[in-house]
Amino acid sequence: MKPIGIPPTPRVSTSALIYDEVIYFFGGYDGETWKNDIFVYDIDRNEWDKIKTKNKPPAPKPRCRHSLSLYRNKIVIFGGNDFEESFNDVHILVLSKDCFIKKCL
Repeated sequence: MKPIGIPPTPRVSTSALIYDEVIYFFGGYDGETWKNDIFVYDIDRNEWDKIKTKNKPPAPKPRCRHSLSLYRNKIVIFGGNDFEESFNDVHILVLSKDCFIKKCL
């Protein structure tokens, strides 16, 4: 089955987690640029979607080799690096039910 929607670009060192039948993907490196985008894949619907966040504070800097963890209805992003620096920061993205796909940020 071919999925609906547009998937993320091929990339390395992205992080992913699964919550409520949806897989969340953040960041990574696509061979040209470091990413700080968020994609979701709904397993039941076989559908991709790119998520836009309501950033307060601003979104994390683009990165790869970071970690993602789930705490209640929040995705926690820690660390990672890009070509110039290593990060030692924490970002929390709150999951909401008011989205096109079951859950989003």
